[in-house]
Amino acid sequence: MGRKRMQENKRFKEKGGIPCHLMAVNLILILCTIVSALGFFPFTIDAEEKKDEVLIVCRKETDSVFLERMVRALECEPTVASERDYNSEILEQAAYVITTSDICVKDVKEKGVPAVCLGEACKDAGFSVKEEKNVNVGLESGPYSEWPEAENSIYCFAPADSPETEALVMSDGRKAAFMMKKGNISYIPFYREKGLGAVMTGKAIAGLLGKQEGGNMYLAVDEVYPFSDLDRLCAVADRLYENGIPFIVRVMPVYENLDYPAFERYAQILRYVQARNGTVLLHPPVVREGEKESEPYEIKKERFTKALEEQKIFYVDTEYTPYVFTWEEIRNINTTQKAFGEFEFDSMFTIPLSLPAEEFEAVLCQINDKWLTLSDYKQKFTNRKFQYYEDPGSNEGEDFFAREKEQANFEELFDKGDKILLLVVGGALFIFFILLAIGRKWYRRKFYR
Repeated sequence: MGRKRMQENKRFKEKGGIPCHLMAVNLILILCTIVSALGFFPFTIDAEEKKDEVLIVCRKETDSVFLERMVRALECEPTVASERDYNSEILEQAAYVITTSDICVKDVKEKGVPAVCLGEACKDAGFSVKEEKNVNVGLESGPYSEWPEAENSIYCFAPADSPETEALVMSDGRKAAFMMKKGNISYIPFYREKGLGAVMTGKAIAGLLGKQEGGNMYLAVDEVYPFSDLDRLCAVADRLYENGIPFIVRVMPVYENLDYPAFERYAQILRYVQARNGTVLLHPPVVREGEKESEPYEIKKERFTKALEEQKIFYVDTEYTPYVFTWEEIRNINTTQKAFGEFEFDSMFTIPLSLPAEEFEAVLCQINDKWLTLSDYKQKFTNRKFQYYEDPGSNEGEDFFAREKEQANFEELFDKGDKILLLVVGGALFIFFILLAIGRKWYRRKFYR
């Protein structure tokens, strides 16, 4: 066999070919190279994706919650670190930094990472920063302005005669720049987590992340439960539909009793809301401090979403939810434009379902007067139209509420039983006396014989 293979290889070489065993070896090497390459590329991609992280470093938890919500509204996933957890190695994986602490500012400057520094992180900004006490501070940003609010003490850039287009307005008319930039860092010494202050901070973060194309604005009816006033929800949906306003219903998750008639009634109302151009958005779970879960949230949530799907309800569950304002915050922002316009990030203002009908009508007029441009949230996820043509029904249906158990009245039953018992006993005594009389007579005859 060996001599035969050598002869075949010799013939292959004479003809300019490659011996069979060498060809097999080459094929194996090529396959190994391809497999190694396929195994290498995913790790390379992961490493590149990690460099796109947004790092948030905060001293206070409230600050981190505010900034995390804002970054998610810009459809980015942040990494949050406290002062205690921060080290320079964390910064290696960050493409952008947002901080309210000065602990990482030095590293950010050295590594040249684009950043937004807020509050105390502006101490070493290199600009003139001074303290203002007991002032009323208003805000201006392009066409927008907000009424002054009282502040006990703030740190801001030294007021100038001609500040930037975005400015703080002091009670005495002086203006100070809201944000100043130096190198790779933007500095904002004074900011708010609500109203126009949040809008201006969000604009700075959007500029940092390169997302300045603008966002959409949505209206939401907040915190809707199965035991909410469902008739009121239908009335609100009807009024918004009549005014051509798309809206969101933020539904609180339900984990138990999903086969009860009350849940079917609830699902029917949600279908009706969808037919009125509403979007069902799952509200994130509310977890109380120290509360222990009997089972993982993912399992409970899956149970709820499966029940919604069985009831033919289209729901939206996304981690990148718009930044949430109250209606009062939006109402207090003034604009020089006829149409209110939109912010640099997706935003959503809420109206409570419990709002009385008169107050709701007033809010509806205010929304129309502001010429808000409101978008349909579900169109980011589907082009379907939901028209069920079903009557929302009444909230008084006897099938959807627990009936009070009637208290049984045994008085009549006992009266009937007593009568029957008396008749039986009376009849038995009558028969007994008859038998006694017959027996006495019979024994007497027998005795006298």
